[in-house]
Amino acid sequence: MPRAYKRKPGVPARGQWEEENLREAVTRITKGDIGIREASRYYGIPESTVRRRKASNRLIKTALGPEGVFGKENGKRLAKHIKCLHQTDD
Repeated sequence: MPRAYKRKPGVPARGQWEEENLREAVTRITKGDIGIREASRYYGIPESTVRRRKASNRLIKTALGPEGVFGKENGKRLAKHIKCLHQTDD
């Protein structure tokens, strides 16, 4: 059993599509210009992603994985504080 995970060759990385492409794809699907499969291939977005995002109407791309322990705002504040402390040490 391998100790380190290795992605299979030829499998694309996750989340490698642009938010603007998703918006265009959903717009064209809604107008009836193209179907979901065709939009998926044309814009390079997984078909399941197009279906899910169209159904839920969530067209904003979010980060993969959990947000983090401190949250976005507290993480920024902590980073700023650490940088400030580092500058005062010099």
